[in-house]
Amino acid sequence: MKRFSLSLDGPVQRALGIMGDLIVLNMLWLICSLPLITIGAATTALYTVTLDMAEGKGDRHYRQFLRAFKDNLGKSTLLGVIMAAIGAFLIWDYWCVRTVLHDNWFFLLMVSLVTLLYAITLLYTFPQAARFNDSIGHYLRNALMLGLAHMKGSLVMLAALVVIAVLVVVSPHAFMMLLFLAALFGFSGLAYLSSSYFARLFAQYQK
Repeated sequence: MKRFSLSLDGPVQRALGIMGDLIVLNMLWLICSLPLITIGAATTALYTVTLDMAEGKGDRHYRQFLRAFKDNLGKSTLLGVIMAAIGAFLIWDYWCVRTVLHDNWFFLLMVSLVTLLYAITLLYTFPQAARFNDSIGHYLRNALMLGLAHMKGSLVMLAALVVIAVLVVVSPHAFMMLLFLAALFGFSGLAYLSSSYFARLFAQYQK
């Protein structure tokens, strides 16, 4: 009679292990983002872990997250505040164009273009901060340059986020489902999925 053997290295076990890690990481990200001002540091810490996960590196990911959060608390928090301030300014600009300038097409086009550049920069800023040690100015400049140089990947990620946003707005059922998934592993899951792309991209620029 053959003996029953359950391999811990099988694809199902690995997938369950990754899902468990993502649930824990998502909880840590939500907790560390609660003050709101620390969301930048929490996002950098999240990408520090998911980039390693995408490359098959590291273990005890919760400890790695907490260590990365502590290490990036100053610089990445400031980076998050700067990006939030820019985003708030763009929202105010859009409001001014709609109300004060009565939807002037030229200014509406300019604000839309700047908003697109901002979104592209935001996509690459925190993954870059998780992998490279640089100044805040270089993070922002390099994030924009990377996003524009690899526009196909940038547009795919933006399109995915737009689809999610549209589903949230138009469908109450989709909103409740996405809210549940976001609380479970939504944010860490998105970071993990995009980390495969970022890991391959950053490998081209690492010295």
